[in-house]
Amino acid sequence: MIYSKSNPVYEDAWIHRLLVGMETILIPKWNVLTATCKFISRIEILNGKEVFYYNGNYMDILTDDRVNFVSHVSVDSNMRHVDLLKRFNATLVCQANLKTLYPTITHRADAELRKDIEDVLMMHVEPTEYKGFTFNQSDIKDMQPFHTVKFNFEIVL
Repeated sequence: MIYSKSNPVYEDAWIHRLLVGMETILIPKWNVLTATCKFISRIEILNGKEVFYYNGNYMDILTDDRVNFVSHVSVDSNMRHVDLLKRFNATLVCQANLKTLYPTITHRADAELRKDIEDVLMMHVEPTEYKGFTFNQSDIKDMQPFHTVKFNFEIVL
């Protein structure tokens, strides 16, 4: 399920397109119910906790063993204007239950998760809108069967 702003603009529209692409491709690939996956558009820090605002409420972003996949995007609020273009840094963090998403794989499927997400990024992100992405191991420690990955972007609008 996608948790996004209504009528998003600028970077929020870009984030929404990315999340729609992720949901459209990954849910059928993993053969899981949409309700067991959360695609969260934008997070904020509130009282030291990462939260997202949806439907008039702030909601925590927590590991939940009832959810197979959670992704969220954070955006650097320091947008830069360069050559009449708007540039900002964004981070996509994804946490997945590898056992439910890759039940037939007998080893830990960290690389398969990263590849699936990178494939979506390459297919659904317009080359004119980003300047590439880098993969970083997340600061969040993995807890079996969960794996967390982080992708950093520079978005150009």
